Amino acid sequence: MSNVRCVGLDVHEQSITIAIAEPGDAPPVVLRRIENDVNELLKTLRGLRHSGNTVKVAYEAGSLGFALFRRIQKDGFACHVIAPSRVPKDGRKKTDAEDALRIARFLRSGDLTSVYVPSAELEAVRTLVRAREDAIESQQRARQQLRHFLLRAERRSPHKTSWTQAHLTWIRAEKFDHPALTTVRDDYVREVEEAAARVARLTKDVEALIPQTSLMPMVTALQALKGVQLITAATIAAEIGNFSRFAKAKHLMSYLGLVPSEHSSGERIAQGSITKAGNAHVRRVLCEAAWNCRTAGAGKTIRTRRALADETVQQIAEKAQERLHHRYRHLAMRRKEANKINVAMSRELAGFIWAIARHVEGTKS
Repeated sequence: MSNVRCVGLDVHEQSITIAIAEPGDAPPVVLRRIENDVNELLKTLRGLRHSGNTVKVAYEAGSLGFALFRRIQKDGFACHVIAPSRVPKDGRKKTDAEDALRIARFLRSGDLTSVYVPSAELEAVRTLVRAREDAIESQQRARQQLRHFLLRAERRSPHKTSWTQAHLTWIRAEKFDHPALTTVRDDYVREVEEAAARVARLTKDVEALIPQTSLMPMVTALQALKGVQLITAATIAAEIGNFSRFAKAKHLMSYLGLVPSEHSSGERIAQGSITKAGNAHVRRVLCEAAWNCRTAGAGKTIRTRRALADETVQQIAEKAQERLHHRYRHLAMRRKEANKINVAMSRELAGFIWAIARHVEGTKS
């Protein structure tokens, strides 16, 4: 449109650089650089809206989240959060001003790709689920540090299973020649126990809060699938949000980075490892869930979860169980690597998740 002013923002923790591309072909210019003050930014944007001009705003997604997007939208401006990896590169030097100019220029030309912006509730649940993931990573790191300490001290556990109470009791009972080693052992054990307590606490928080959110119908339906329990279902629902963004199941698979990469030219077609693009959180939980789909049949716990879903969801879940089991047997008989089999099953599991989610969304509407 001839009266649309396109504003590009380069947003940082301490500053915001504002560039504007006027209607037409004139090169964009840097308007000003301000402190990261939303009120000051909105004041500047209001000043650009005079004389019947429409103002469109864009900035790159980053660690500052979507609070700025909501403030700009609330003030009546069209705002887009841009995928940084999809902003065209023009070979120019990278500075805050250049980044803002680039966003403004490509916003005007329509060459930017917007990311999905979740609701405030969805973002809050997503933050809680990711906090639990961070706690698990901290727990794994603490356990690895303790394990390496024991190996350096030539202590090898007599237990087949690690990190049980019996295993920790053995670690506490070990004697060392120097008190410094005892101090280190006690500190590592304390860190492992605190990390485990944090994971347990956040797990209970997720289990308690999910039923209070609008995600509960989706979480209940997804748990009909074998290998998908509440934490996994909550992660998928919170990370994906609106499944209607994906017109087909293959689009969700691609978004999760579960499709093979391809390097083709002319008659030559070469496929490589999966792209690992998109949402790594969902890709991880799907790969974990797929391991449970190798066997046939459903136990009492799965049947109980499945009974809470409607008939259509139950049918999809049963079809997924049969399909994934046969898929595993087929690939195993071809002597495919275990990890490749698991990725292939994860990709198909994503398709069944898409089918259930679209059914749930259709029922809600």
